[in-house]
Amino acid sequence: MKRISEFEYQVKSQSRNGIWHYVRWIDGKWSCTCEDFRKRGKECKHIYAVLLLHKLPEIILQNVSSFEIKRPRCGSVQIIKKGVRKSRSGLVQKYLCKSCGAYFSDREAFQGLRHNPIAAVISLDLYYKNVSLRNIAHHLKQVYGIEVSHSTIHRWIVRYIKLLKRIETQLKPKLGNEWQVDDMCVKFRGEPGFIWNILDAESRYLIAMSISKGRNTEEALCALKKAIARVSRIERLIIRTDKLKSYEKAIEKLRKVVNIKHIGKARLSSPENNNKVERFNGILRDWLRSKRLTGKMSENKTLDGFIVFYNLIRPHKSLDDKSPGEVVLPKGIIKPYWIELIWKAFTEKSS
Repeated sequence: MKRISEFEYQVKSQSRNGIWHYVRWIDGKWSCTCEDFRKRGKECKHIYAVLLLHKLPEIILQNVSSFEIKRPRCGSVQIIKKGVRKSRSGLVQKYLCKSCGAYFSDREAFQGLRHNPIAAVISLDLYYKNVSLRNIAHHLKQVYGIEVSHSTIHRWIVRYIKLLKRIETQLKPKLGNEWQVDDMCVKFRGEPGFIWNILDAESRYLIAMSISKGRNTEEALCALKKAIARVSRIERLIIRTDKLKSYEKAIEKLRKVVNIKHIGKARLSSPENNNKVERFNGILRDWLRSKRLTGKMSENKTLDGFIVFYNLIRPHKSLDDKSPGEVVLPKGIIKPYWIELIWKAFTEKSS
């Protein structure tokens, strides 16, 4: 098989040596120049070869992640396959839910997406692994033959991160009682700002991220309150910070409601260091350096995606190549795969 363009392929004849048939997307359907298609007017083996080629990345990705199809509206797994629908981007598997009797497809979570859903999944993964939007567009064209603009990829990322952030904020992780807190100075559109990061020392789970213009007591207090709100029950906390005075003043205000021990001079050279959150700051800083973010930082949705990626997808060697989410959440609640998380978020939104 030879790909001529996104809408045209050459498929070699199996019965006649040296003969190639043209498969083209015309008037909303695939057509072929072979005799079988001209006589019957129905899909031939050459068209099915093209459809399978389009479907192949999706098949591989779903099998790698042990993907389980569910009916989004009712969450039932009592489903049966009920034929396929042909589209320009490949075969779309149709299902029948035996619980509610409704028909649906395996692309329910990707409604309105003109291209193959796998293109969106690949784009998400590469974007949060420090690949630029233009390089992602080039990768999709070179490897998968999918031609899409970098602005379209950005819209995909914003769309699905908005969906996935809802999942991440609803999770109730089982966190330790020792947290590491640090702030980092960043420049956004030429203006300085600060990102406050609060990390669980044992699991490396990012409990909260807060963005502010300054480093005063109220802004430090806002970041700490945001983290405490994620925990259902707190008996005693150990919080490690650097010597910024805003931390001590903010923690003093919190001592009225939470029992907190504050270690305020954490250094890399001391046993009571802040190295895990410092390491996280380095990872985040490298990622920000590779991006051209627009608008106000506090309103930027791609930063929400970084939290999802770090907590639920990215493996850590110190955690036996597990993500922090796999460590602090009950087994089976989440799986560290983009397509699994997207489907879970869509299912919960629809139910």
